[in-house]
Amino acid sequence: MREFFVENEDAPELLDIPRYSISHVALRFLIARKWDYDFAMDNIRTYCRIIRNIGKPNIHELETYFRTGTTWVHPEHLDKNGRLIQFVFPGKLTSGLKSNVDYRIAATFYVYNEGFANHPEALANGITCIIDLKNVPMNMEKGAKKFVNALQDTYPARMGRVYVLNTPWFFKFVYKIFKVFMKKKLRDRVRVNSIEQLLMM
Repeated sequence: MREFFVENEDAPELLDIPRYSISHVALRFLIARKWDYDFAMDNIRTYCRIIRNIGKPNIHELETYFRTGTTWVHPEHLDKNGRLIQFVFPGKLTSGLKSNVDYRIAATFYVYNEGFANHPEALANGITCIIDLKNVPMNMEKGAKKFVNALQDTYPARMGRVYVLNTPWFFKFVYKIFKVFMKKKLRDRVRVNSIEQLLMM
């Protein structure tokens, strides 16, 4: 791992090491990948490559996105399995942000980082994602491959469960596109529910 940081001088900034530490960041990736060192290192390389390509944003650059309420992590509570709870409302995206996949990736990484900073005990358990598709546009699949790959192969956390609510009539057609890019493990963790069903869990 030391060789990687020697060869990639920008890695500490890309991995937010000025804020944390190399050992802290390394531990996050190792825990997320069940202590598989090679898998964790591949993950770190991919994470750095993606952040390098899209540019490392700061909170001021993302303020417009966050004001829409499109994605956020519950600041206080974890779910019953000790996972972070992420809420996603893609239907709230404004027209200028709908097509910007890089913004969506950067914002998602940011809220995850903040969530795990507040709840480090959730690192081993991962994330429960609740996606509300109310008012989502028919072109919701735009950038699907880039976004799905960034989440399932890059961010150092396991996606424990994904609940999809308020699905529009065209969801089953769009989901077929998403499924092409999703690994079987992630596909098996997706549940399409009503709000009532989710509240009963």
